[in-house]
Amino acid sequence: MNQKQLHTVTKAYISLAALRHNLSQVRLLVGDDVNIMPVVKANAYGHGLLPICKALAAAGMRAFGVATVDEGIAIKEAIPDSRVTVLGGILPEQAATIVEAALDVVVYDADQAHALDNEGRRQGRIVGAHFKVDTGMTRLGVRFDEALPLLKQLRALRNVGAVGLMTHLSTADQKDSSFTKLQLDRFDAFLESSGLQGHVTTHAANSAAILWHPRSLYDMARPGLMIYGISPSGATPPGIELRPVLKLSSRIVRIASCKPGECVGYGSNYVADKPMLVAIVPIGYADGFAYSLTDQADALISGMRCPIIGPIAMDMIAVRLRDGMSASIGNEVVLIGGQGKELITVQELAFLAGTIPYEILCGLSERIDRIYVEDPEDG
Repeated sequence: MNQKQLHTVTKAYISLAALRHNLSQVRLLVGDDVNIMPVVKANAYGHGLLPICKALAAAGMRAFGVATVDEGIAIKEAIPDSRVTVLGGILPEQAATIVEAALDVVVYDADQAHALDNEGRRQGRIVGAHFKVDTGMTRLGVRFDEALPLLKQLRALRNVGAVGLMTHLSTADQKDSSFTKLQLDRFDAFLESSGLQGHVTTHAANSAAILWHPRSLYDMARPGLMIYGISPSGATPPGIELRPVLKLSSRIVRIASCKPGECVGYGSNYVADKPMLVAIVPIGYADGFAYSLTDQADALISGMRCPIIGPIAMDMIAVRLRDGMSASIGNEVVLIGGQGKELITVQELAFLAGTIPYEILCGLSERIDRIYVEDPEDG
């Protein structure tokens, strides 16, 4: 992909071929009769909102799920024929903007629904609403055993059109499937009592459910993390392969020599135990490379794992070069992805940082240039 040369040293290379492959794996799991709504919130999980949406649109996707109204507006302006659903919470005072932007929304509150209806009437538009049922996550949604009265109110509104009935599964990535089964039992009972099943889109499946709970595949699926090449549980069913979309790399800007007893980085916490060479690399927690990875993670240089030493700073890390290895200023340093025969995964960093892969990806800051390529090795 031809692209203007950017000026930052640290870059994220985004493989469009891997993105399309992962989408094909979603299709393989859900079949041809289930619609797909890729979830692209949080800057497409750190991969870049609009380039990812345009690539997915080129692959046939027209529905997108976001968290905020601003994300939805950005997609609608870039892809006018898309259908964008704001999956996050909204307030009644946002109704005018939502209606004007022709966004679909998740509805779970009477005041919210009436504000949308009033604004829809004022602007002469019908607002698409996905009525959300809380089947046990206790987040957005109307309790499964209290949802029918509000649904009846919603159906009586002339400028709010029910286009979907939905829920969200909280433990689909866990080995114990009993709570997922309970949530689906509750959702099925609600669907039967609603009288709308077969007339509107029903959906519940996130990435984990797509991978492990085929019962959750109603009319539409909402893949998020798996689109970007990562399984929420760390595993995939037989025959399914997910390919990481993102490779994060930087370059050596200085090679410093360190004598025994000398310190590296803030706090004088890392003390050299022998003569060593240290590569200074311009990436830090301001780029989203978590401080909690201090003295935990490796970097790849010349195809070898080298330990990151000393505290991770706002803008720089220090990497201890292996004895006898060859490295020069300007050499590539891989923080996520492969180099030679070695590989550092998002899951590895999440484990070392004591967090989840979502946070590692979503934390990558805007000052990292995203470069869109067919293959990550193009970077």
